[in-house]
Amino acid sequence: MARRIYLLMMLGLFTICGLLLVQVLGQSGASVIDMEDAPRGIEPQMMAGAVEAASPIRVAVAMDKSEFQYWVEVNDRIGEEYPDLQVTMTNFNEDEANDAWVKSSQIGEAFDIILLDNHLVREFAVQGYLLPADDIYARDSLEDQLKALTDPLRWNGSIWGIPADSDPMIIAWSRELLRDTLQEPPATWESFIDLVNELRLSNPSLKGVNVLPNDAKQMTGWLGSFKGSIEAAANLSNFNDAMKHQIQYTLTEASTLDPENQMYELIREVKNGNIFSVVMPWSQYKRISREEPHLLSVGFATAPIAWNGGRSFVVTSESSQLQRARQWINMMTSSSRQMERYTEIGKLPARNSVYAKQYASEPIVSRPPNWMVEPLQKPVYIPDPRWSERWNSWVNLWHSPKLALTELEQAEYIIREWNGAGGK
Repeated sequence: MARRIYLLMMLGLFTICGLLLVQVLGQSGASVIDMEDAPRGIEPQMMAGAVEAASPIRVAVAMDKSEFQYWVEVNDRIGEEYPDLQVTMTNFNEDEANDAWVKSSQIGEAFDIILLDNHLVREFAVQGYLLPADDIYARDSLEDQLKALTDPLRWNGSIWGIPADSDPMIIAWSRELLRDTLQEPPATWESFIDLVNELRLSNPSLKGVNVLPNDAKQMTGWLGSFKGSIEAAANLSNFNDAMKHQIQYTLTEASTLDPENQMYELIREVKNGNIFSVVMPWSQYKRISREEPHLLSVGFATAPIAWNGGRSFVVTSESSQLQRARQWINMMTSSSRQMERYTEIGKLPARNSVYAKQYASEPIVSRPPNWMVEPLQKPVYIPDPRWSERWNSWVNLWHSPKLALTELEQAEYIIREWNGAGGK
């Protein structure tokens, strides 16, 4: 009798252990938290059901929902291949992400990994929120990184991040209008105005540029599109004379269709010869090129880029998952992953070797163009440990209630406000 009771007890114990094992194995891969639309003041929490003993790597990002879904799918595939690499990904609203990440570091609840805007890396490093990333680079992989994307990551003899990708703000030109004038894309503000005036002889309603004044990144890219202004725009310095004229022109003459939300209307206006150039991120240019491969051209860019949209993975100083964090970052920044990201979401690779020369003649919808390597090898941004403070001032400038004034009054206000107080 006692033996029978003993056997029943052992059978019950094995059953319970088996159920627990199934639950643990079912937790590999990613837990997903999307904070993009969460109310202000809500702190992200780990998903219920995460296995505490597994110590999942906590990764913070800030991106739109469609891109976040792509990252989650990639991470799920990694989780299937490496079940011990449990990852919790949290997506923040882009406007609030920086403050939330700083706060989490200050109270000792930092994430293990953050996908951080390159401009912010030195600021986080100086504050002691990050660990150096020198050891994450394998062999000569640092030499394979594009210099404009690694220079902002350097401080105090170390490098503090691993570049993931970039989405530079570019100016794309109507191929047909350039062909009509037998001109190359203008390199200076003066030549731009001359070319627009020439085109207006046959179409007085022509808009020289499509740009959104309330988009601080677009305005940075647009003001840094011409020789003599690139470095000033990249570093949010005081406006020079050409930039002042550009601002006045933008607020009085520019078309303001949103390339993302009004893409087909924008395409129609360019096809009808009513818009000469469009300021937009590279990923949006790639989407338009998929729809209309011969509509727009950026030429063969050689000048530096004022806003390269670089992002890098950083490891926080609070992380206790250093080895596994390094493993995950190396997987997410491999050449094959970067090429896949370009195909799926249009972000340009951070590795030189991905821009293989044999693909130079292929359409940009299938391969990143080799000629983009040159501008991405030319850093113009000077790392600044107080970048977020100045960037917030820059964003607020283009959202000021004063912009309800007449166009010329708006331009005067912006120039006076920035050169008098905000610029460096």
